[in-house]
Amino acid sequence: MIKIFLVEDEVFALKTLHRKITDLNQDYEIVGTATDGTEALPKIQATHPAIVITDIRMSDMDGLTLIENMKKMHIDALPVIVSGYQEFEYAKQAIKYGVKDYVLKPIQKRQFIHLIETCMNEITDKKAAMHNEHVHNQTNAKAAKTVRKNLLTDLLNCKDEEKIQKINNIEYCKEFLNDKFALCCVIQYKIDENNLDYIDLAIINIIEEILKQENLIQNAIIETYSEGQIVLVFSGCDTEAKLNSIAGAISKAFQSIKVFLKIDVFAGIGDIQFGPTRLYKSFHHACQAANTQTEVISPSFA
Repeated sequence: MIKIFLVEDEVFALKTLHRKITDLNQDYEIVGTATDGTEALPKIQATHPAIVITDIRMSDMDGLTLIENMKKMHIDALPVIVSGYQEFEYAKQAIKYGVKDYVLKPIQKRQFIHLIETCMNEITDKKAAMHNEHVHNQTNAKAAKTVRKNLLTDLLNCKDEEKIQKINNIEYCKEFLNDKFALCCVIQYKIDENNLDYIDLAIINIIEEILKQENLIQNAIIETYSEGQIVLVFSGCDTEAKLNSIAGAISKAFQSIKVFLKIDVFAGIGDIQFGPTRLYKSFHHACQAANTQTEVISPSFA
């Protein structure tokens, strides 16, 4: 259903417009009318029409001013101007305000039908384009996440310094890791048939919420590493206060997971590492800590 809003200060002209649209087909719905731009603007905001058909000459706020205000307020509706012959040149100036088209009075049925159908086609095309863009962005985001996870997994498992250096030099890798330091944290938990469908996402949501509260989310990469294991990598914040905040946030997440999800969970924080082997060493130490500790331990410089 395409929503249409009508703005016309002549009662007869308004009724004519209303009837012509009503007679077209059931794909169109008139969601409101107004006699000038001042009255129309708040109603347009409230009804969210796809098309606004407005007279160009009105006593209070004219059609061009209405359209200009709609544009300033980011109201996403196709504007159509209705004008008399004497305002023809004036109506053409409305193109700069994003006016889809104009129709001359007296309104001819064939011309009006063509205009509305053109607007409807544009709206349909725009919706399709937005959908395709959304799908494209989702696909790219998914691919980027996969690339990031693969790079991170390679770094966590690689002992070959030459290979690590090559991975570090990949442009995409530079976007989420830097040369200041790297600190790995590991969260380990048991997965069974009762929590298989939700447990990873639930734990990540708890971790992200706590990291946001502690202003640490911008320095963190969170990935599911393997079944029952989530790894966090922090980089770029080498102050002692920030490091203590990380330890505190992981401890809080550790406790929240135990309380809210009622599962056995173990957490470990690796030593802070510098240089090309930093991730592997910190990750290895975090895994050892998670396997042997029941409480979160604070990081230390290696």
